[in-house]
Amino acid sequence: MRTWIFQANPDYFDIDAYLDAGFPRIAWTVNQCKDDIKPGDRVYLWRAAGSGKSKSGIIAVATV
Repeated sequence: MRTWIFQANPDYFDIDAYLDAGFPRIAWTVNQCKDDIKPGDRVYLWRAAGSGKSKSGIIAVATV
């Protein structure tokens, strides 16, 4: 099992609203290491600070 960090920049994507919507699954576009990410891997969702409007940090944990 590997661990990954998926980052969301609130200037481009409202990760808080997305998570609050309560979808049973999260869809995420991945460019780097896409062939290495496997089912069962742990993912931390990281909110970037963006233009300084949001606090940055881990906001959720998920499993691929």
